[in-house]
Amino acid sequence: MGGGTILFSRGTYNLRTVHLKSNVWLYLDKDATIQALKGGDAPELTWFSSKKYRSGLSPTDMGPYIHPENWLTKQDVGHTYFRNAMFTAEREDNIKITGNGYITGNGNLVTSDKVMDNKQDNRSDKMFSFKLCSRIEIGGIYRKEDIWYDSASDAYYITSDKGRDFNTDNMLKIDRAGHFVLLATGTDQINVHDTYFAKDNSSNARDIYDFMGCNDVYVRNIYSKVSSDDIVKPGSDCSLGFTRPAKNYKVRNIIGDTNCNLFQIGSETADDITNICVDNIYVLGANKAGFSISTNDGGLVKDIHLNCGETGPLHSRSKMLRTHTPFLFLFLIEGGY
Repeated sequence: MGGGTILFSRGTYNLRTVHLKSNVWLYLDKDATIQALKGGDAPELTWFSSKKYRSGLSPTDMGPYIHPENWLTKQDVGHTYFRNAMFTAEREDNIKITGNGYITGNGNLVTSDKVMDNKQDNRSDKMFSFKLCSRIEIGGIYRKEDIWYDSASDAYYITSDKGRDFNTDNMLKIDRAGHFVLLATGTDQINVHDTYFAKDNSSNARDIYDFMGCNDVYVRNIYSKVSSDDIVKPGSDCSLGFTRPAKNYKVRNIIGDTNCNLFQIGSETADDITNICVDNIYVLGANKAGFSISTNDGGLVKDIHLNCGETGPLHSRSKMLRTHTPFLFLFLIEGGY
C-alpha cells in the first residue's frame, strides 16, 4: 500500500534477514525483543569473489593484492558485502527503526574478517546494512536533552535545570551485532540517535556505526559500553565499485569504551571526507585512540572540528580516560608514513 508502520509489541520475534522497503517504519515497544536466527541471507557475488582474491582475510594474505585492479583491497571483506545482515536495504528511501525495545544478534552474527570461510549458514555479520539508500533513522524515543556520563552511576540526560536524569528507558537497546551494528554505504540523510549498545550483553561486539561514502549524517546520544573496533567511523571505500565523497557530519554526545577508536575518520579514504563536526565525546577507554584521522587511499580530509560547538551548545569538555593515544593522525604518502 506504499508504506506504513509495523508495531512490535511485547514479545520475542525471531528472524534471519529482513529486506527493508521504502516508507516502511518498524517500531519496537519497550518489552519487544527482535533476535537473529542462524542462517541469514548469503553475501552477494562480486567480481573478485573467489577465495584467492578475497580482501581482508589476513594482513599477510597477498592474494588480493597481486591483481592491481582488485578494488576489494581498499576495504576489509566486511565492507564488501551487504546482504548478509539482519536488516538490509538497497536503493530504498525513508526507512525508520525506532522505539525503546531490544535488538540482539543473539550470538548468530559473526565478527571475523574470515566470514567467507564460514559455512554458508554462518556468514551473517551485520545488524543493519544500507546500500545507496536515503532518509534512514535508527534510534530510541527521541529526547531533546543531551546525554553524558557519571562514572559512579551510568549515562544520564542533562535536564533543563542542569540536573541528571538517569532514566534511559527511552533508548533503543542493541547488542551482539556482529562485525557492524550499522554499515551504511553510499547512503545520505542518516539520523542515528538515543541508542544504548551492550546494556544486556557485552559479547560479540566489533564496529558500531560505520558510514562509507555517506552524506548529511547526524549521530547523537550514543552510549556504547563495549566495542572491539570503532564506535563512530566516517570513511569512503571502493565497495560500490566506484568512489563517493563523504561530507556534512554532525556527531554529538558519544560515550564509549572500545578496543580501538571512539571516533575515526578513515582508514578507508578512497574519496574526499569534509566538514565533520564532533562535540562532547567521553572516552571511557580506547586501546588505540580517542579521536583518529587515518588516510590511506589518497582522499582529501579537511574541515574537521572537535568541540567547537558546531553541532549545538557545548555542555562539557570532551574527556578521554584510559586512552592509549588521545589523538592519532596517520597519513600514508608514497608508500611511507
